Amino acid sequence: MVRARVASDVQSRRTLLRRAMIVAALGTVSGGTGRARSAPLGPETWRPWLLNTIDEVRPTDPGTPTSEERSELITLQRKRTATTAITVSVWGDGAAVLPWSELALDLIRLHRPGPVRAARAIALVHTAMLDAVIATWDAKLAYPRAAPWMDDHQLVRLGRLDPAAESSFPSEHAAIATAASEVLAQLFPDEPSDGLAALAEEAAESRLWAAACYRSDLEAGQAIGHAVAERALARAADDGL
Repeated sequence: MVRARVASDVQSRRTLLRRAMIVAALGTVSGGTGRARSAPLGPETWRPWLLNTIDEVRPTDPGTPTSEERSELITLQRKRTATTAITVSVWGDGAAVLPWSELALDLIRLHRPGPVRAARAIALVHTAMLDAVIATWDAKLAYPRAAPWMDDHQLVRLGRLDPAAESSFPSEHAAIATAASEVLAQLFPDEPSDGLAALAEEAAESRLWAAACYRSDLEAGQAIGHAVAERALARAADDGL
């Protein structure tokens, strides 16, 4: 499992504190709900850390989903199992940033960097995730696209999907996963990067299994996440650590 099991009351309190900090950090984007896919406050309130403007990495208009994209989701729906339902739940039942925040803390415990490098890792991962959320919401408002399950009667949603979400394009889960995994891979070079990449791919593709996104939604989200991660790592390269 991605999220670490809590072994004591002290660890439980620390987990709750960490989650509260994330909710506070993302409050300007998620409207204070802690769920990255809830309707945000207006764009005038968004303050990116790494991007110069909220639309700096905005993708082009995706247009109408292709027939191939629709067919892919119908095929995946026929292949759903209890395992895929669990995967969708792991990545989608809470705020999309939480599993990656937990993983960052687990990697710090495992690799034991010094206090300064540990704080740096937390700062870089969370600023990258925040900017990924801001960039995806900018694009969502620019290019409204109904979620697949809302647009096709053949598709049945899986997991906790928000009917009020403005647009499935681009996928914020894919953007967050790509940004976080690429930053973590660079900050923890002893960790197999292909393992982090596999987790990011699983998080993104869980949106397909859930009938929450089309393939083009994922690809646009991944492009945003990669662009944000590049900026985060460029910042890290100049910080003297």
